[in-house]
Amino acid sequence: MIKLKNILTEAPESSSADITEKELKTAKIVVHGLIQRGFGRVGAVGLSGNISVESRFKTAATDGIAEGLCQWQGLRLTALKAYATAKGKSYTSLSLQLDFMKYELLDSYYTNDKYIAGVPKGLIFINHGGDIGYKKKTPRRDTAATTETKNYIKSITSDVSETTKNLRKNVFRPTASLAHEDRRVANAVKIDDYAK
Repeated sequence: MIKLKNILTEAPESSSADITEKELKTAKIVVHGLIQRGFGRVGAVGLSGNISVESRFKTAATDGIAEGLCQWQGLRLTALKAYATAKGKSYTSLSLQLDFMKYELLDSYYTNDKYIAGVPKGLIFINHGGDIGYKKKTPRRDTAATTETKNYIKSITSDVSETTKNLRKNVFRPTASLAHEDRRVANAVKIDDYAK
């Protein structure tokens, strides 16, 4: 904790947390919701710190290309919408987007031994006994991983600040002008304290 405190007190003014009280309340719901879905606390807080900059915790946030809490775009946005359709929910639902984060980052885009219909094949990478490629059905005991799951796993450390930075780089991957890494980290530290 001393290390994090030093980062905040020694950082320039631009790195101070800019999260509002309303956003902190939503962040607490997100952190606890992710933990209930199997995420570790540090990972959940790191994701929330990034979400604070990506969408300000607005599930319908859009810049015209990317949408949702995590500003999914391209194949990942298509997967979010297909997942919502399969679940019979709106893709802007907070609980649905938290479920999708688990599906994408922990479950490697597969659920109950079946892929969700409509999830783009390009997102699914299976390496099982020399059989590489998209599979319609793969038992859970098989080794299955997507780039996003691998990126999430390699981002997690025991430190909220470091995990937040890693997630920005490996999972969220914003353009340089939208990185705002210092804000993501400062917000994550504030969320960590608030969500206890």
